[in-house]
Amino acid sequence: MIRLMAFSACLAVLVLAPSGAFARSYYGALVFSQDTRTEAYSYNNPSRAAAENAALQKCRAQGGGCVVMTWFRNACAALATTPEGAYGAGWSTSRSGAEKKALAICGQHGGGCSVVRWACTSR
Repeated sequence: MIRLMAFSACLAVLVLAPSGAFARSYYGALVFSQDTRTEAYSYNNPSRAAAENAALQKCRAQGGGCVVMTWFRNACAALATTPEGAYGAGWSTSRSGAEKKALAICGQHGGGCSVVRWACTSR
């Protein structure tokens, strides 16, 4: 009887839970090398560490000095740079929001910022 009650309680939680309650989390990362101006990204990874490692590997394959600029979960991120080497990165729930944040942060360090990379996870 106790097993039946426990099973019924678990089943009720699954049936009555909001549709997004058990949604999967997807992680991404943007990395950048100021030395080589190389940028790389990853998305739809199972963890933050996996996302950062995947993006760092891609960047390092093209040169050294790669640093994680930002990571994101079920969201978007963007990287903006200037011709002089200033940069900024940001994340948001939308691509446009991430780009705005990256441009704003980049603009604090120099003029003429433009978005050079963006990435979004599946939601």
